[in-house]
Amino acid sequence: LSRKEKRARIAKAAKLYGIKGEESLALHEAYMALGAGDIRTALQLAHPVTRSHPGNAHGWVILGAAALNQREGRTACAFFGKALESAPKDPAVMGGLAKGHILEAEVEPAVHWAERAIRAGSDDAGLIGLYLQLMSDLGRKLAAAEVVAPVARRLDSAAVSLALGNMLAEAEEPGRAAEFLERAWRLDPLPEPHRIARLTALLYQVRLDECLEMGRGLLDHVGDRDAVAVVMMTALRVQRRLDEVVAFAD
Repeated sequence: LSRKEKRARIAKAAKLYGIKGEESLALHEAYMALGAGDIRTALQLAHPVTRSHPGNAHGWVILGAAALNQREGRTACAFFGKALESAPKDPAVMGGLAKGHILEAEVEPAVHWAERAIRAGSDDAGLIGLYLQLMSDLGRKLAAAEVVAPVARRLDSAAVSLALGNMLAEAEEPGRAAEFLERAWRLDPLPEPHRIARLTALLYQVRLDECLEMGRGLLDHVGDRDAVAVVMMTALRVQRRLDEVVAFAD
């Protein structure tokens, strides 16, 4: 880079990371290295910044993310805890703390920080999926749905919508489940689980003729034929077509 180009990059990085001088560019390069999976370079670039600017969260975030990559939960929590001191409302920091506690099998702190991260605007689909799974295991499905539903409507993530829809179905909330099951299919209609999700949504919405028509089209083209068959038999039973239910089951 020419001196002019380097100065321009430093000025841009300084606005992003709140540090003047070449250390702001070092942070940017550390984030890039982290994204590329080059953990050693990320650490080499970020560690000096944590010593010269301990009140800046970015260096600690990079160290925390590197610790998560190495499955070092306790270390990750320590680094993200330092980041939290200067960035208490940052969803990435709170999400990092949640993941650190998950690695340490500390469930209650994990769900606490995950919920705070999601409410603060986190769009980390992996974190949201972990939160739903933990809350489901804890028997708190409806509480989790209240937290995740607004985010699921905002994100273009079929995985999040599918996980939320399935969890609501397990919680015997079919009407609410249908919204997210169909959303998963609309976002990505090709995978088999998403097509079965749409079929299930049609049943929950009492669109029974559409459900049966789609089910017939799926039955010989999916691996999980049992799931399709159960939905179709339920639709026939709701329509009181009992003879057809028996014939279909046979």
